[in-house]
Parts: sequence; structure tokens; C-alpha cells
Amino acid sequence: MNERNPVRYDQGMFRGDAEKTDEGYLKTDAIVTRTGVFLYVNADGTIRKELRHPDDVFSQTSLRTLQMIPMTLNHPSRMVNADNAKNLSVGHVGERVYPDGMFVGASLLIVDAEAIRQIEEENRRELSLGYEIVLVAEEGTYKGENYDFRQTDIRYNHLALVDRARAGPLARIPDSFDHADCIEIRNDELDKISTKQNKEDSTMENMVKVSLDTGLSYDAAPEVASAFNKMKAELESAQTKLDGLIEHDLDGTKVLTSQAMVSALDASNGKCDTLEEKLKKSQGDDFDKAVNAAVKVRVSVMDIARSVLEKDDIEKMDAMSQTDLMKAVILSQTTEDSRKAVGVKLDEGSEDYLKARYDAVAEGVPARNSKIADARSYVNPKPASASDSSDVPDAAKARRDYMQGLRDASKPKSPKKEGN
Repeated sequence: MNERNPVRYDQGMFRGDAEKTDEGYLKTDAIVTRTGVFLYVNADGTIRKELRHPDDVFSQTSLRTLQMIPMTLNHPSRMVNADNAKNLSVGHVGERVYPDGMFVGASLLIVDAEAIRQIEEENRRELSLGYEIVLVAEEGTYKGENYDFRQTDIRYNHLALVDRARAGPLARIPDSFDHADCIEIRNDELDKISTKQNKEDSTMENMVKVSLDTGLSYDAAPEVASAFNKMKAELESAQTKLDGLIEHDLDGTKVLTSQAMVSALDASNGKCDTLEEKLKKSQGDDFDKAVNAAVKVRVSVMDIARSVLEKDDIEKMDAMSQTDLMKAVILSQTTEDSRKAVGVKLDEGSEDYLKARYDAVAEGVPARNSKIADARSYVNPKPASASDSSDVPDAAKARRDYMQGLRDASKPKSPKKEGN
């Protein structure tokens, strides 16, 4: 049985030194192929032996197809033709193609600058022919070597510059490689492939059986089986812990937890309730004290403000914050020229700075009546032994109104009823 047009990629090499032309091209002779039994790697990794008999290799019809074929950098993914030759070609085989003992020699011309650079600087000097054949199933022996097939009707397509040391022959299998396409290998490469195959066979012998819960079993490498069994043990341990969990109602949400966690949570909730009661009581007492103190200070500041501010500013006092009111008192006692600078300092200064400035101004305000004098005592109280704690008589109503406003602000607002 013959196979039509399978593709082969054989190896060759430069012969002697190359000549550089005035244009920068390289001219040289090379051994491009030979006769004998060739070893090829099939697409499935197996090895086959094919005879390239001198009658077929040195056939004039075959040698003429080698003349003037394009040279490429590595084997292209498709055979070279008129559509892709411009992009792929880096030179060409000359017209001089000749038998040389068991070899076929040929003259070469490389014209591409990058290909020339790789030849000169990277020592890319190995060659590989790409061609098609008619493969005949024929067993025999040629010069002591057995073969299973014979190549006939050899038709050359291109000659590739390859770098065996960097990539190796298996790295350059084209994209179009199919069951009939093969790449030549050398005996040392055959040893590497055999070693690799032996390692793969040894690995298969060391496979460990892994059983799944479904009842199926698979062969796996020892390290894979070990990882699987470890993962399975961790899963079983997690399942045991999960089986020991109970369902607990957490603020209306059902959660799974342990009994110990439930007990700890209940104890924590009890402590939180106790602390919450204490906090509420403490906040209530502190709030009343804070309101009383704030009302006293507010009333005192408003009384002093009434004595120094203009009528229009006095009418706005109720809407002013404590800070703005204190600033207004300070600025009222400042000259017009320095008022802007003082205002900036007050805006940028700290609360303590504002209070200190206010206290200084308040001390300088003439005490025109007992109400002002009493108001100062709230801002700058004397020691307990030197003063009493009575409220400002004429400020009682303002104090009550301000305290009631603070209490009203702290109460939650009732939602508005629709339709009112």
C-alpha cells in the first residue's frame, strides 16, 4: 500500500566557509540530504524507518525539483508557494545540484540580512529539506539496516535554516503535520526518545489505584493519590465537625453553631444587658447636669452680649450658636482696623483660645447692673466659698426655655400622620 504525498523534513549542513558578496549576500555549498535508512518521528511519537535508495535520491527528475527552491528560516506551517514565497524566502538553492558519494550537494545563496546575522552570530548552520514523497510499504535491509518503507517520487519544496541545538527537531513540526508527515531524527535523538518512553512506561507501572465514593476507580500517580487521600481525610473531618453543630436562633436568623458557642453567646448577651442599663442611668444623670451647665453659660453670654451688641445683632442672638455669639462679643470690643485680623484668628484658633479671648473681653465690659455681674460669675465662677450658686434672677425664664428646647431636641420625633 502506497501513501501519496506525505511530507518529510530531512537534515543537512553547510560545507566549508561561506563567501560574502559585495552586496552582503552569503554564497556557499552545502550537503542537503543523503541516501540510506532514515529514522522519522511520527505524529504520535512512534519511530519509523524509511529507505532513501540511491535510485530515488539521485533520480534526475527528483534532483531538478531541488534546483532554485526557496530557503526559509525554520520550516513554515505550510509548503512554500507563489502566494507566500515573498514573505518566507530568505534565499534560494542554486542551479548546481549534484551527487557526492552517498550525499547530495547544492550551491546556496542567502540574501536576507536577519538570516545572514543568525548564521554568522548565532551559528545557525544546519539545514533541513522539506519535500513530498510517494511512500511504499516495503520491508528489507539496506547496508545492514532494516527498513519498513521506501521513499519514491521525491519532490523538493524548500530548504530551511534550522537551529537543532536550540530547539531540536521535534520543536519544528509544522501546524499542518498529520499522520503521514514525519521529521528525521538522528541516533542520539532516538536514544533520548527511548529514554523518555522508558520513563513513561516506568511511571505507568508505579500508578496507584484511587477509589471514588461513586464506586469508580482510577489509576493515578503516587503523589496525586496521596494528595487525594489527604483531601478526602480533611473532608471527612470537616463533616464530623458539621454533624456536631446545632441550629440556633440569632435575632430571627437560623444559624448553625456549637453548644459551647450558644452558651458563650447567652452569657455575653446577659453582660451586655447589664452594661446597657448602667449606661442609660449614667447618661440620664450626666445629661441633666450637662443641660444645667450649658443653660447657665448660654444665659450669661447672652446677658453680656445684650450689653455690648447693637440692636440689630441683639435681635439675632436666639438664632446664633454659642461660638458665634462669643465671637460677636469679642469683635464688638475690637477696633474696626483690627477686627478682620481678630476674626481670622478666632476662626482658626482652638476652642480654648476662643474662650480665653472671650473671658478677657467679658472682664472688661463695665458692670452696669447686677445682672451683668451675675452673668460673669457663670462664665468665670469664683471658688465655692466665695460665691453662691443661685441663678440670675432676671434670666430664669430664658434658662427654662433653653433647657426645655434641649430636652425637646433629644426626644425622638413622632412620624407624621397622613391626611393632617
